[in-house]
Amino acid sequence: MASAPTQEIIRKSIQSLQMLLAAIARTHGYLSKTVLTQHFAGTASKAVVGLRLERLAEFGMLKSWKKAHTSQLIESLIEHQLVTHLELKLGKQTIAITELGKACIETADSIPRPVLDFTAAAWTASTEPDAEFDTAPLTGKQRDAVWTEKPAPASTPAKTPANTPASQQAHLDPIEDPIDAVRSAEALPAEESSDASVHSTNQSILSDWQWTLRLVRHGYRLGECALIRGKTPDGILADLTIALQMDQIVPLEHLFDTRTLLTIQELARQDSLPDRPPTMLLVFSGLWDFVQEWLTIERKKH
Repeated sequence: MASAPTQEIIRKSIQSLQMLLAAIARTHGYLSKTVLTQHFAGTASKAVVGLRLERLAEFGMLKSWKKAHTSQLIESLIEHQLVTHLELKLGKQTIAITELGKACIETADSIPRPVLDFTAAAWTASTEPDAEFDTAPLTGKQRDAVWTEKPAPASTPAKTPANTPASQQAHLDPIEDPIDAVRSAEALPAEESSDASVHSTNQSILSDWQWTLRLVRHGYRLGECALIRGKTPDGILADLTIALQMDQIVPLEHLFDTRTLLTIQELARQDSLPDRPPTMLLVFSGLWDFVQEWLTIERKKH
């Protein structure tokens, strides 16, 4: 007889699913299934380390799970259309969140029951190393029994041969280089700007600063951009300074923390730039240069 998941396991399953989906949403379809699996499992592979993913909060979120279960969960998310494959050239694929996946982040009621059943079983297996893991989702009376804290009828577990690399490779696509883990330039999301010059940009030959700008427009913070791009914060600010000089809009609301934003807003209300930058804007050597460029452009608009 399979034991029913406790309320704590159910709560933990919902929370981890929403955190995992939110993490996938923030990648905007840049990472492959292999790298996401390694990232959530806490595997410091060449690709994960090369992309600095081990520094992000979600790294190792499912490290107590059996390795195959993390990959199987992502497969379940694909099967139930919470995430989807994006096909790249040369057969490379990445994972992007769907509208249903976004809805699941907002409310637990949107999470498909089979996905929640699978996640609860995986958490149970992680805390009970000797427990059997049933990869087949519960259905009908079995599922109802689980969620009313009653013993569920026995089911036939889908056994996976132990210590068989081939069985794991069925769920993991091998990756040789970190660059294979991210989307190519032509696969980046299209800009929403109505500027004709932006629409006429050749997607296959994006400039370095354009890639950085797109991350910022997708809501990534300065530190996150630096990790994803493999640059220092000063390098990111240098890219964004170029973007300003190219008459591009650089949104600040997600880029900096609240104190930095308030400092910039206060400077924007002044008639002229100060002779010396505020201490808050000396955190990075390139921050004051960027802010001066941004303020100069804002003043010209008014």
